[in-house]
Amino acid sequence: MTTEPSPAPPVPVRRRNGELTSPIPVRFHRDVYEEVRRRAADDGHSVSSWIREAVQDKLDVSA
Repeated sequence: MTTEPSPAPPVPVRRRNGELTSPIPVRFHRDVYEEVRRRAADDGHSVSSWIREAVQDKLDVSA
């Protein structure tokens, strides 16, 4: 019998008015999304802020 992993606990939303663009819809494979949710929760971030940080890290390395 397999059990589904429990959902990540909710993370408080931190809004920065005026600094962010409109939301951009991005789709992930379910397993990737679940890993992102887990890592974001482990880091104490929302999924959105965790993804923004990951993208910024990638851009900084590429620059």
